[in-house]
Amino acid sequence: IRRRRLARLSNSPVNANCINSDSSPVPMDINDGNRIHPDQFMDISSSQEVVENMEIDECPSLEATDSLKTHHSAKFDSGHSEYSCSENIYQMKEQNPSLEENSQAPCCSKRSSPCLSQSSSVETVIGKKSKCLQQNDTNLINPAQSSQKFDFRPAGEADIATALYRIFRVTPHQDTNEGDYCYMAFLDSQVDNNNDHCDLVGRILVERLSLLGRNTGCSIGVSNKSDFEDMETIEYEMISYLCNCYERLSLERSDIKYPAPQIWSDVLLSSCQQCASFAGLVLEGVFTRPRSIVESSVLLKFLIPSSKLPHGFLCDLAYAASRDEKSLSKIFAPVVMGLMQFTKTITLADYNEYQTVYKVMTELCDIKFDNQRPICHLLTTLPSWLPAAITKCSAREIERLSVLGPFFGMSLFVDDCPRLAEIYFAETPNQYDLKIIKKNLQRAIQFVRTSMFNVVHSMLITSNCKEFILTYIAAVLSRNQKRAQLQVEDNLVSSDGFMLNFVSVMQALCVKIRLDKVDPYYLHSSRCRIDIKQTTRLNCSKDQLERLVIPEESLRREPNFNTECFFMTIHAFHISLLPCCRKCLRRGRILRDMNRMLEELQAQESTWKNLPIAARNKAVIQKWRNQIKHLKQMKVCSTIALNDDSVLSKSMQLCGMVARWLMSLIVIDKTKGVVLPLPNECPIVFGSLPEYYIEDIVDFLLFYSQHCPCGISSDPSLRDIAELLVVFICTPHYLVNPYLVAKLVEVIFASSPAVQGCTRRIFDEIRCNSFSTHLPSALMRFYIDVECTGGSNEFYDKFSIRYHISVILKCLWSDVKLQEATFGQNTSKDYFIKFINMLINDTTFLLDESLDTLKNIRDAQEQIEDSATWAKLSSDVRQQRQQNLAMNERQCRSYLMLANETVSLFHFLTSQVKGAFTRMEICDRLAAMLNFNLRQLCGPKCRHLKVRNPEKYNFQPKALLDQLTDIYMHLDGDAFIKSVATDQRSYSKELFNDISRCLRKNNIKPVTSIEQFDCFAERVAEEYGRHAVMELDLDDAPDEFKDPLMDTIMTDPVELPSGVIMDRTIISRHLLNSSTDPFNRQTLTMEMLKPVPDLKQRIERYFQSKRTGRQ
Repeated sequence: IRRRRLARLSNSPVNANCINSDSSPVPMDINDGNRIHPDQFMDISSSQEVVENMEIDECPSLEATDSLKTHHSAKFDSGHSEYSCSENIYQMKEQNPSLEENSQAPCCSKRSSPCLSQSSSVETVIGKKSKCLQQNDTNLINPAQSSQKFDFRPAGEADIATALYRIFRVTPHQDTNEGDYCYMAFLDSQVDNNNDHCDLVGRILVERLSLLGRNTGCSIGVSNKSDFEDMETIEYEMISYLCNCYERLSLERSDIKYPAPQIWSDVLLSSCQQCASFAGLVLEGVFTRPRSIVESSVLLKFLIPSSKLPHGFLCDLAYAASRDEKSLSKIFAPVVMGLMQFTKTITLADYNEYQTVYKVMTELCDIKFDNQRPICHLLTTLPSWLPAAITKCSAREIERLSVLGPFFGMSLFVDDCPRLAEIYFAETPNQYDLKIIKKNLQRAIQFVRTSMFNVVHSMLITSNCKEFILTYIAAVLSRNQKRAQLQVEDNLVSSDGFMLNFVSVMQALCVKIRLDKVDPYYLHSSRCRIDIKQTTRLNCSKDQLERLVIPEESLRREPNFNTECFFMTIHAFHISLLPCCRKCLRRGRILRDMNRMLEELQAQESTWKNLPIAARNKAVIQKWRNQIKHLKQMKVCSTIALNDDSVLSKSMQLCGMVARWLMSLIVIDKTKGVVLPLPNECPIVFGSLPEYYIEDIVDFLLFYSQHCPCGISSDPSLRDIAELLVVFICTPHYLVNPYLVAKLVEVIFASSPAVQGCTRRIFDEIRCNSFSTHLPSALMRFYIDVECTGGSNEFYDKFSIRYHISVILKCLWSDVKLQEATFGQNTSKDYFIKFINMLINDTTFLLDESLDTLKNIRDAQEQIEDSATWAKLSSDVRQQRQQNLAMNERQCRSYLMLANETVSLFHFLTSQVKGAFTRMEICDRLAAMLNFNLRQLCGPKCRHLKVRNPEKYNFQPKALLDQLTDIYMHLDGDAFIKSVATDQRSYSKELFNDISRCLRKNNIKPVTSIEQFDCFAERVAEEYGRHAVMELDLDDAPDEFKDPLMDTIMTDPVELPSGVIMDRTIISRHLLNSSTDPFNRQTLTMEMLKPVPDLKQRIERYFQSKRTGRQ
């Protein structure tokens, strides 16, 4: 239908090629000229929409109107083969081989200075400005075919002149009646030779532009400073006329049927050049008044808010102006500055405006002549390219004042663009509308980032601009160094939107980086553009860093682009995306707290609605509601910006690249790759790297595993990241900071199936890794090491870390291969015994604290239920007790969650490895811990644990009792039974009878399991009786036979380095928790203990005598 309409407008048959679709080039390489076309990422308006929306008033005649419509529907190109635009994708030479030979001939070689009615000074200026622009030393590029057909085809000199009259809307006939045609007397003269055609065009343009000036009340060369708007109107009319002529020439060029007279092709090409050249003269003010680069350009009216220039006109204009740097600056500097200022006033909601701005900017920077891009070079010469810092807000200055700053500043965040939230989220949208808004905004910001990537890439591949753009990138990184801090004033650094766009461009540049070309010593080079002096290193002291020897090759050679781009991208990632993620999490917590406070205040309304503070509280409620609404807008905008598939995929690709590079630094034999265990000494080139090289990867994975788990689970870079996690957990001495290792563990925990199922692929990559067999033992060692981390909150931090390890171990041990690798030969090793000892310690503390907290909660609930007593209390006392209750509830939930997981791990381990739990240094403590907790659950005071809604606090007494009694049966044996019976603190026969009744009454276990537990209880009771008799017999034992700490008779006495004699079992139990002598705090190990055989023999004889006497 569109083609038929265009055909009717042009009174010609429908041409199948009238609508020309843009191709979609592949993503670019830094070493070639390919581009990612912005249209690949957006729903660009169709050519029919362009026809419907363009300003027809610019074309006075029907023919011009038809031509303009047809032109916009079939994107033409005119220009030179020596420069390129991203849309010039024509292949004329393949279709017409003869054209290449013909196109080399110049179409015009002489420019005369005709005697016109205008002043000679103007003629001189025009002649000087355009003399060099008359040469045609380029090849004609074949344009796409158009549906516009002209009835007239020039065959001779007179025909060519007649065609030019029609194109330029002039006539030699004074009595002509055609509306927009202009009479020129000098056209009556006869054209004698070919060269006069080019001269004819120049004379026509001078006369017509002069006439436009006279018709609007201005003489050529006169500067009317008092009426600036009239000057802009004159220039606008002149540019409009030249654009219309250029468009008709382009249509005529596109419709040439070959073979055609070469002179006609040359005349058309030269005429296009002259239109662009005269447009440059108009923009310089030759026909009106001199202009400076600080004044607004009339060309902006043709570019924004929607482009009205013919296709190829801007490129020819730049080519015409590029011969003179001053002219180029006068013409295009105001255009660039105007685009900058206009960009500051628009948002992503202004669809046509922002698309036009970025398309124009991309097209300008992509204009290329002789391997040089004049507009790119012009940008670097502008005073605002990289303005010097004026205030302490230098980062914000570079965003607002630099040439590229406003283009990078397009943002989705509410802080940067409040109007966007007002447009889309003034009212809370439903899920369907929110999904559409999210998709459209993400596609819009991706268009911006792709356009800016093309701009930066164009500058990088231009030799005289590369150093300027690298310096600009380094300045952005340097001035935003404070963004890496946990707390920073937003007005001192660049906005989140600016930095997110910036890092997206850097990541796109980093896609095809070759890691083998990256110099690992770049950060220590004097040529390094990144300042990391104040950063924490992975494993390197200050002295080691000062003694670092840099290879001569790294010192001698200049850093290559692979190296600089790689390190600057990592740093950009550190100060851009990660701070945005932290801010998003922080605002989420603030939103939850405000909702909680609002609910509490509203819930207490009955207590204050009749008080004098009622009005204040109502105002506070309204204020909080407004703040919550604003926070929700900020949250949804942040979610749209951060949960972008493009951001996620590029970041995952960067993290995978960094992971591979880090692994390459610790490899000893490149042919074998990484082999565990790694050497004890960490390579200095790895240890001297900033800590955030690994920490950023971990923080990124933690954030997106919670907010977008499906996105990271499907990325191909996951395997490299999984290998990095496993290797450095298994080699924790390569990372000095234990909290960094704890973060690696947390990533695996967050991806485990026990936490969420959608990240199962991440966990499978870790479990199927070739180094996964080393992981369980490494986790158990780290479980022990976190006892002392050196942090101020190490006592409480260790419980969270150990909770993560417990969950991971249970998931790993679901794999039979890993289970065999762990329990095969490792259960007798020292680290495994220490691991079990730490489990006992944690279970003891957590169950004690959680059960005591439950008692406090019950007491508080009973006080609140007694309404009479509660009402007698003052408001301050009631408020204090409610706050204490809330604090106890939070603590109880946390403690019981950790305790349940620890008991669950105990339950699993006792079913797999019984021997490790019945060792002399473990068995007694384990039995005492189990007896005490069973007494809490089923003893005389068990009613104190009965609270309302126990599931609210993760309290599951039946499940806990079931697991604890299972542990007894898992360890059923003489050694464990003896330990249970000898526990004088908690054991009693009545306790086990109460437990058995509770199991039956609540159907906690099957009958057979309960009977098995009863048999175990009977054996314990018998052992308890025997032990009681023995205690009476040994009551008169000498003091030298007794342990100085526990006051029990020793069975295997050993001497400590301090000279004190202790029982081996007791000192071994002590050394599991502390490697020090309990009497002088000196270092002590098991190897330092000396047996005392004489004392041992005397104790044995004493035991024998007592047994003989009893018999």
